[in-house]
Amino acid sequence: MELELSQIDIRYKNFRCRNLSIEKHLLMSISQIGICVPLSVVAKRDTGTFYFLLDGFKRYRCAQNLSIHQVPTSSQ
Repeated sequence: MELELSQIDIRYKNFRCRNLSIEKHLLMSISQIGICVPLSVVAKRDTGTFYFLLDGFKRYRCAQNLSIHQVPTSSQ
């Protein structure tokens, strides 16, 4: 399913390790062919309109940098 970036809660982003060289290559790839692997999310219990991001933090940041507003997701 496609989700707006604003619907995805990234509160756990500070627990992730950043690798800027990998992110740079990913940014170039996404700008050329788009996001191929969906971001993994899980719906919040109290509402189905917001989702916690489980996997795909680099892809999320790349989408933000490229002004991509909708990203492919898979729900856990």
